[in-house]
Amino acid sequence: MRLWIDTDLGTNVDDAVAVLAAVAHPAVELVGVSTVGSDPERRAAVAVGLLAAAGVDLGAVAVVAGEPGPRSAPTPGAAGVVEAVAASGAEGLLAIGPLTNVAAMTAAGVRPADVTIMGGALHPVEHRGELRTVEHNFASDPDAAAIVLAVPGAVVVPLDATVAARLDDRLVSKLVATAPVLQPMVQAWVDRWGEIVLHDPAALLIAAGDGPELGRFERRRLLVEPDGRLVDGGRGASGTVHDVVTSLFGVAVIASVLALLADLKLGA
Repeated sequence: MRLWIDTDLGTNVDDAVAVLAAVAHPAVELVGVSTVGSDPERRAAVAVGLLAAAGVDLGAVAVVAGEPGPRSAPTPGAAGVVEAVAASGAEGLLAIGPLTNVAAMTAAGVRPADVTIMGGALHPVEHRGELRTVEHNFASDPDAAAIVLAVPGAVVVPLDATVAARLDDRLVSKLVATAPVLQPMVQAWVDRWGEIVLHDPAALLIAAGDGPELGRFERRRLLVEPDGRLVDGGRGASGTVHDVVTSLFGVAVIASVLALLADLKLGA
């Protein structure tokens, strides 16, 4: 699959792990990365550094700084992402940040056919010491999430499934040993939150076609409420039909991700 990744890389280290896993995955040809969230230019620079560390030909993978946050109208950041995606020939899209850029792709009619989204929460879930009912990516731009999910046929990988891919201290050490280039990001995130969960790498594996081995799927009608809350519309007419990952086999996800990173032989 020719894959485009839209990400808020540069905050949670799991975005970086997902990008590197995409480089290593034998079923993926990474064609582009766009950034979203505050200071997208800095995030794009982080992406370039990671790709270079992985030995990627930077002439073959577009890196585009996108939108810093919700907008009432398209801006140059969104336009640049739309243009780059249209030129990339991407067959698949992995959305692992707020959906601002993806909403712009959707409105412009250039969104790739296969879309995998890490976001939303169908059920309350304990995460970072709190019971969460609204997930960060959807909460950051609820209007964009609603626009994106109004088009049927995406694969949604929600927070209440990805929390199964939580690393204990031993696995955090193994992650750093396998990919020393990630050590500063790992340390900063652990210092802030005390844990690492491979939310976005799990979604990358689903996008790459590994899903049947890693989790369970159900077809659901989904709605996004004004606060970013993801709602199952049930059997009625409400909502748009998507495939939802209802559970993940965390041990298998973690093992697969570490094996992909090992193949890259990443240094410090």
